[in-house]
Amino acid sequence: MSGFMAVAGFTLALNAQGATEQCPAVAQITQTQVAGQPGLVYQAPGGWRFYNPTAVAADLERFHFSRARLWKDSVMCDYVTGSSGGARLTRPGKRSAAEGEWVGEQCFPLRQGPGECRFK
Repeated sequence: MSGFMAVAGFTLALNAQGATEQCPAVAQITQTQVAGQPGLVYQAPGGWRFYNPTAVAADLERFHFSRARLWKDSVMCDYVTGSSGGARLTRPGKRSAAEGEWVGEQCFPLRQGPGECRFK
């Protein structure tokens, strides 16, 4: 019985802390051409989305994560290419900083990985 209570207490502690999230990994991002429109729509699992009217198909191969930003009632994740391409994947929902190199409402990763900018 005491082992069960310890496991139950541990589970409650994890639930109280809340799960953290992060921006999508580049490998999770897909791109779609919009019929009759220039540019591309970028999407990732979890409701992430962004339209870039100047994007070209080769941009996605050069993406690297550059920052996360908590803005009003959404989270924005920036991916840059070093040229005019890139994306700011956005997902609605108010979040707060959890772990990482956060300065105010922005997080700039030290090693360019979205896992360094966790939010909840």
